[in-house]
Amino acid sequence: MIPLLLPQLLVVAAATFAWLFPYHGWSKETHDLMQTLNDKDTDHTHITAVQLKEAVAKLPNVVQKWINAVLNHDLSEYDDSKEIPFARCLRISQKGKFLLNGKFIDFTADQEFSTRSQHAGFVWDANMIMMDCIGLKLPIHVRDAYVCGMGMLKAQMPFGLPIMRMDDSPELNEGELLRWCAEAVMFPLALVWMTKNGEENSTLKWHASDVDENAATLEFNHNGTNVRLNFNFDSQTHLVTSMHCMRPRMVGTMTERARWEGYCYDYERRGGMIVPTRMEC
Repeated sequence: MIPLLLPQLLVVAAATFAWLFPYHGWSKETHDLMQTLNDKDTDHTHITAVQLKEAVAKLPNVVQKWINAVLNHDLSEYDDSKEIPFARCLRISQKGKFLLNGKFIDFTADQEFSTRSQHAGFVWDANMIMMDCIGLKLPIHVRDAYVCGMGMLKAQMPFGLPIMRMDDSPELNEGELLRWCAEAVMFPLALVWMTKNGEENSTLKWHASDVDENAATLEFNHNGTNVRLNFNFDSQTHLVTSMHCMRPRMVGTMTERARWEGYCYDYERRGGMIVPTRMEC
């Protein structure tokens, strides 16, 4: 009996190895990208209240109100020497639904951010389940990233079979940098204070809206990629409710710009700041 089972066991073992080995390579690539993201940043982990006050004072009024709201405190009441934590990175776990080919599919993901604008970046590593044409469930790995000023998007099926791969094009870089700007509402000081020794950050600017007192536009230039993202703020809580822009997207083999919108919900205190715990785009 044992000799008869041995070939079947060898086949199962070989199939398992063929299934898992590409995933090991995928995990190593993801780990290496996250490591690169974090190795770039050796800056301070705190700023003083007086530094933050000076930076915020240069912002449009609606953005100043937002910062006071996320800190849940009026900055003017802080002692100038008070130190405010300023994290270098943020790691989150997610679950949600992803719209693909007109259908929503479930996903789980881990995402890591660099929370400084001079090192802006993220790595999103997701697992999805797709149904094929005969009803079989296929696990899909998807990685969306912006590292060292370069966007990258990769998806593959089991056994390492590729679905798509895009790397470092101007349109992709712009789209991924816009994603970082939108998700930075989870680490708000990234959009205010990102430089050493108190010098002004000339690459990151806010512009007040001419038509809406509860809106402002963020302009950000990173590594030669320039983006603009419009933010809307709640008139009562002063927290970000939504953002929008014209963002590049692929349609077949061509790139076009389409309106891209994001929404923020379920604000909670995390790490001493009021941030959204649910987002949609």
